Amino acid sequence: MKAWAAKVDAGVDQVTRAALLQVSAAVIKRTPVDTGRAKGNWQPSINRVKAGQAQKTQTAPLSTIDSEQMRALSSVIAKSVGQVYYLTNNLPYIMRLEYQGWSTQAPNGMVRVSVLEFNAALRKAINEL
Repeated sequence: MKAWAAKVDAGVDQVTRAALLQVSAAVIKRTPVDTGRAKGNWQPSINRVKAGQAQKTQTAPLSTIDSEQMRALSSVIAKSVGQVYYLTNNLPYIMRLEYQGWSTQAPNGMVRVSVLEFNAALRKAINEL
């Protein structure tokens, strides 16, 4: 029984990490690119919201994410199971991009659209397990 429970726990952890990575990457990929500040300012963290702004810019086009940001996401998400995971962007205009349609590249925002895909991400991760 203990072996089965450990296998189930490991599977749940793996599915959770895969879904978090997929949804977090989707948020970043959907972030509009002008100067690249908004896309480069997504900061993953565990148990507390990151303060301040990242000095990174990401000029990769819409629907892509650079390898450095993907490694950062993967590293934080690997440690996040059983914790509270945050993906934060502290730029003063991020709310306008999300809720006020400031960009024609992401008129419906980035986060709201990606969060709607979380259940699909979970199902995909379960099927791949």
